[in-house]
Amino acid sequence: MNADKLIFTKYYEIKELGECQPISVDLGLKDDILILYLHENTTGNPFLYKIVHLDNGEKRLYEVVANKELHFLQLIEDNYLLICGYLAHDQENNAFIYDKKGNLLKEFCVGNGVNTCKVDQDHHIWIGYSDEGIFHESEIGSKGRRVDYPIKSKGYRKKSTFPVECE
Repeated sequence: MNADKLIFTKYYEIKELGECQPISVDLGLKDDILILYLHENTTGNPFLYKIVHLDNGEKRLYEVVANKELHFLQLIEDNYLLICGYLAHDQENNAFIYDKKGNLLKEFCVGNGVNTCKVDQDHHIWIGYSDEGIFHESEIGSKGRRVDYPIKSKGYRKKSTFPVECE
């Protein structure tokens, strides 16, 4: 394969999302594709999101209603992790785990200025931050963050070295 080219071998047509705006596209651990859409008729709180999960030629659609604007989507175990990149208030919860029926299972704070998010094969949640998160007064993003799943608390250790783990 030529390293200078990205070659797609599968084509998916997603007709069911005519009134939706794509927010993020990411790969899961099994090279599955995760797409987060915001329904265009959403005028604010609450927000209606659609999740498209493309895996081994199978297309699955899910809906989530959230009270925040969401920017990132990852698969964690058999659930979906959704993250809002920017906080209106310090220490506000901005990471949410939903099941495939749209039920909120867990919420916690991962800090401000989230720039990227990945979940590894051991279900650790890795958070990358922009300048706003790294230099924010709360210090959550100053050293990066790894969150172990299942989440055991909402706190973090300020004096810990990278990666910071929830206890």
